[in-house]
Amino acid sequence: MTWIDSHSHHYLSNLSVLSELKEKGLEGIVSASWIPVRPSGETTIHDLFEWVVEVEKVRLDRVGIAHYPAIGIHPRCIPPQGLQAALSYVEEFLAQPSVKALGEVGLETGDEIEMEVLELQLRIAKRLDKPAIVHTPRKNKAVVTAKVLKLLDRVGIDPSLTVVDHVTSEIADDVRRSGRWMGLTVQPAKLTVEDAVKIAMKYDGSMIMANTDTSTELSWPLGVYDLEQSLNSIGAKEVARMVVYQNARSFYRL
Repeated sequence: MTWIDSHSHHYLSNLSVLSELKEKGLEGIVSASWIPVRPSGETTIHDLFEWVVEVEKVRLDRVGIAHYPAIGIHPRCIPPQGLQAALSYVEEFLAQPSVKALGEVGLETGDEIEMEVLELQLRIAKRLDKPAIVHTPRKNKAVVTAKVLKLLDRVGIDPSLTVVDHVTSEIADDVRRSGRWMGLTVQPAKLTVEDAVKIAMKYDGSMIMANTDTSTELSWPLGVYDLEQSLNSIGAKEVARMVVYQNARSFYRL
């Protein structure tokens, strides 16, 4: 079966890794914008978006993997100066037909500046009718996720156009009650394959997408593939197809 990594930062992976993933059935990658440093200003944000949208497509074409870029200002990447210009770049790039979503945006600590930047970006996505990938943190996940869900409701963005990412069993029921998509990140310190299987089966794969969030952090690039194999091994082939492939195609309008 082919699969899609519905949220990753594989522009930080080398071509050898990507070629191996292609051999395991990886059809496409949603490349969400993030870098492991806080940008010094708006020009860094512009260069990051250009890298993700334009340069990465050329590179993935070389190994035959479809490229689905997402752009946005991650809560850990809010520049200390030039924020208004950076937000104008969000609108400029998000309006491009090749850009499939706003992301990765969200809250890390849930402080005032993060809330403001998230709301402004969500309003851009709502105006442009683009889906949004919304980050939740490892620390204080339940508390910060409650803030995320409340903000999404206040902005009024269509629940079917938002995926709350890095969902764990701690917040899964809250996200499901909100009517929004869940992103399951199969990665060390986030979700094991076994944990992801439990959540996927509990909700019959409905409105759930798997991803690896592969980056410079400790990652498992085959996490989505391994989840597919585990679901297939217990006879849940339809759930597997939804979670690792079909739901991503539907959410991102591929």
